[in-house]
Amino acid sequence: MENIEPQEELQEEPQKQEDIAGRAPAVINIAMNTADTEYSYQFPKNVKKFLIQCRDGTAFRIAFRPGKVAHPTPPYFSILASTSYYEDHLNIEKLRIYFACAVGDKVVEIIAWN
Repeated sequence: MENIEPQEELQEEPQKQEDIAGRAPAVINIAMNTADTEYSYQFPKNVKKFLIQCRDGTAFRIAFRPGKVAHPTPPYFSILASTSYYEDHLNIEKLRIYFACAVGDKVVEIIAWN
């Protein structure tokens, strides 16, 4: 029987993600330490698109006005477990998003392009 040496796996260098215009997106992680507490994020000026999700796939709530997500009060939007929310083709100067989770010690991940 022939002895075959295991081959080393090739490790590719991580590549910087870039949008069509060649700009790298902002990657933001925000801890939601306390359940049913409102947290927010002010997007960079002239944000063009963004994606938001919970790091471990836990469901959470978002709104674009304060006071809607900590103790769910319409209008708010539910991000179901293991999903994300994405907006594209935005044409607004200022945008703040509010979010909360029914479970504490979670992390929201946001990717934003401007």
